[in-house]
Amino acid sequence: MFLKKEIKFLLLISKYRLNSNIESDYYNFITQSIEYCGYKYFTLKFDKNLIVNYKYVVNILKKKDIIVLAEANIEKNNLYPDSLIYLIKKNKHPIISFFADIDDNQIKSKFTKFSDYIFAFDQHYVDWANKNIKKNKFYYIHSFPIVKYSKNSLLNFKNRRYDISYLGSEKSFRVSFIYNFLKCYGKKYLTFFRFLNFKKSIFNKYSSYLNVLIKSKFYFCTRAGLYEKNPFNKFDYNQGRYAGRISEAIAAGCIPVYWQPKKPNNFIDKFILKNRFYRFKYLNSFFMGDKNSRPYDVFDENFKDMMLIVDSPQDLNDQINSLTKNQIKKKLKLLNAFYYKFIHPKVFFKKIFSLV
Repeated sequence: MFLKKEIKFLLLISKYRLNSNIESDYYNFITQSIEYCGYKYFTLKFDKNLIVNYKYVVNILKKKDIIVLAEANIEKNNLYPDSLIYLIKKNKHPIISFFADIDDNQIKSKFTKFSDYIFAFDQHYVDWANKNIKKNKFYYIHSFPIVKYSKNSLLNFKNRRYDISYLGSEKSFRVSFIYNFLKCYGKKYLTFFRFLNFKKSIFNKYSSYLNVLIKSKFYFCTRAGLYEKNPFNKFDYNQGRYAGRISEAIAAGCIPVYWQPKKPNNFIDKFILKNRFYRFKYLNSFFMGDKNSRPYDVFDENFKDMMLIVDSPQDLNDQINSLTKNQIKKKLKLLNAFYYKFIHPKVFFKKIFSLV
């Protein structure tokens, strides 16, 4: 049993995260949360040559009560040197890794073998993976831990600059909704919509989009994709995996606007759905919103009213127009409660300590 005051974390950061400004959010979430909770930590960042200062690593691993947190999101086996992984296992320190994406290559990854516990944000993938490896090694968590950015108060909400915002990838189904919303209501609201080119955008930094979040009243959220295919059964489909920006919006005090098209039930549905958005990006293809969808795989319906669940741009406009001060207060109160129950750093570390 670990004594929490003596806990030290060793954080492994791959060259992918190191070379990507926008993807460094993982590193910021974890380090800020560790510091917030008062734990000590060491980091190992890897360049393209995977150079490791083994003297430094050996000295760290000699310490007691080390927990290794490893970003393992990429479907490759060369994130970290084999010698480092073997050294960690030799010293019998627990390894907790994170898989955000869904891919059958991850099951084949050495991290599945070497990790003691694997956190994922998709309950269906957790079920699929555990069934495939015939072990209960994968665990579902709602979100990365995020330190709260802003207070949830009506005054703070009213004083925010932007009515609605979105910063993220240029997924066709998102473009379709936002294009149609701006076409119909763009002059009515002060919006900040940016589809990021992750190499060129001036908002291609964690601090940049965070600055937009804390200035926004509402934030447009979807899942990460239209649908997710079971990596072990090509005929099984689920709704797109969880997208982390909704947790960031909640931590920033925004009211999430959640819209997600209905998931396909078979191959034909999948083909029609995908082609509708990819071929007709700017047509009126937004009516397919599913009000029964939720942004998290495991969701307590008591928190449903913390966000606006919409099926179309018109529905979004109508819901915003009908909001009263008391309803906004209620939503902010629910958002605050949801944050402390599922996103707060202490929730994340409580999960870790329950396993190790």
